[in-house]
Amino acid sequence: MNYSRHFRLAALFLALSLMLSACGPAKPSTTEAPETTLPETTEVPTTAEPTTEEPTTEEPTTEEPTTEEPTTEEHREPLTIEEHTLIDKDKVKVVIRDFVEDEEGAAINLSLSNGTEKNMALCCTSLVLNGYTMTEPAGIQLEPNSEADAELRIDRTATDELGITEIGSVIVDYKVIDTDTGATILDPDAYEIKTSAFERMEDSKDWEGRELYNENDALILLTDVTETRTGGTCFKLYVENKTKKNFALVGVQAVVNGRRADISYLGIVNAGGKALTDLIVTKTVKDKFGIGDETDSLELSLEARDCSSWDLLFATGDMFCDLSGNAPTLSDEAEADTEFVPEKLLLEDDALALTCLGWLPADGHGPGLKLQISNKTDKDIRFRVDEVIADDYLMNNCGMIVPVTAGGTADAALYLDQEVLNLTGNTEIGTVVLNCSLQDGETHKVLKSLAAVTVETAAKERVKVADSAKGKTICNEKKLQIVAIAYTGYSETIGERLYLWVKNSSDKTMVLEPIYTKVNGSYMLGIGKLTVPPGKMTIGTYTVPARETARHGLAEFRSMIMNTLVYDTAGKLQFTTLFGGIEIK
Repeated sequence: MNYSRHFRLAALFLALSLMLSACGPAKPSTTEAPETTLPETTEVPTTAEPTTEEPTTEEPTTEEPTTEEPTTEEHREPLTIEEHTLIDKDKVKVVIRDFVEDEEGAAINLSLSNGTEKNMALCCTSLVLNGYTMTEPAGIQLEPNSEADAELRIDRTATDELGITEIGSVIVDYKVIDTDTGATILDPDAYEIKTSAFERMEDSKDWEGRELYNENDALILLTDVTETRTGGTCFKLYVENKTKKNFALVGVQAVVNGRRADISYLGIVNAGGKALTDLIVTKTVKDKFGIGDETDSLELSLEARDCSSWDLLFATGDMFCDLSGNAPTLSDEAEADTEFVPEKLLLEDDALALTCLGWLPADGHGPGLKLQISNKTDKDIRFRVDEVIADDYLMNNCGMIVPVTAGGTADAALYLDQEVLNLTGNTEIGTVVLNCSLQDGETHKVLKSLAAVTVETAAKERVKVADSAKGKTICNEKKLQIVAIAYTGYSETIGERLYLWVKNSSDKTMVLEPIYTKVNGSYMLGIGKLTVPPGKMTIGTYTVPARETARHGLAEFRSMIMNTLVYDTAGKLQFTTLFGGIEIK
């Protein structure tokens, strides 16, 4: 079970609620190009369809004991709960009926009624199970003047992994919203459902792993690294929140084997609670940015934000974990094209020299630059490419970290994002700008930011940058334009993806974070965080994973409504784009 995806919707619902003043990790990107387009969109080059997604839920294999005889599970009476009226106000009523268990897990049965003329939804934003935040969000539709039965499902896979043998407590956090306006109608306090096992429940799981963070009353452990069914990498994280506030963990960046990884991660952990979540780097992303199959290292940076105000509680900084005992190898033996990009010294100071060795044509990855870093100091350093801009388009999640020993030299390949290049409509690159920094090799403390360097190709004079896009305009306010330019159609491995073109004409870096998505009237989890520097553009994807479409039984998309939070890099809210309706034909 991919907890991070479920956690994400919970945090985003809470963020939406804040922005409406009614209460309180990544975009997975692939090289698959759109198969169909929205009205008025331009065609884009196609690329080979990738295989992605979905972490494996298999536990690490261990040697089975040979001396113990199989034991028979002791019979126990079925768990029960007391019927409770959750909501009975303003002609809206929700009643908790009973608790049932089956082979797939457990479920809390509900009865709902809507006596108004409004279209509503009961949004269960989180479930806290025996102290573990393990959201299985539900957007239960309530038609005007109607009654319905529904359930809150608890997956047995989740309880088994958490070591929960009996469910004693379920804390339900929920609200009722008007689905036509997005306004919160009712936002009661969370309610705790106590089962007949409440008095005897206990947490018998002893979590072990590599400690990534243990400050500010929060603990983060890396408990396991596994390969997904489709060749991606799953980093399993255990999180404890010892504070008095519910917080959302927002992924700032992840670097795997020295290369920036395109991730999706947003986890919510209730005050005083715990959570287990998966951080996924898909096979497509690994291929696109040249991340090898063996996982040598992980560097992860997160922020914790108060769910009721979205204020920053703390930032973890760069949490580094060496998984091999050796520094990641970043050398690339591919022959560089020095006619398209001549060999050139880009930067030199007392600490290092940065040289471009030539251009790497697209070959299984996007095109890129072959770089050489020379360390002039007597200490180990880490050279970081933090931001890559190609012809005024930010290559989201494109970057790398190169460790260089004292007095040593390292070669590395920096690949551009082929997907973004395809969608710009440009067949050649004219200019690449790199924003870089230098870190201490042992502490990873940033020593200094380096001057931006520019690499010009032989195509510079003939490249014309596209500064507009055709499609459905979702947002055009406060110097930010968002245009839906293409739609892929359904993919069994990916789901539904919408391609967004974003232009930031302001003087601030803008971050776009999806709040929630309404597809054909159903509320769904979506992934697609984007960052856009001032005066620049980018292209990214908004994805509704295949597991979400399957869970809601959708055969096709007829309409999609995206609610997006827009804030600057300091976390200050700029505005929200609400109900940018998109009709898909």
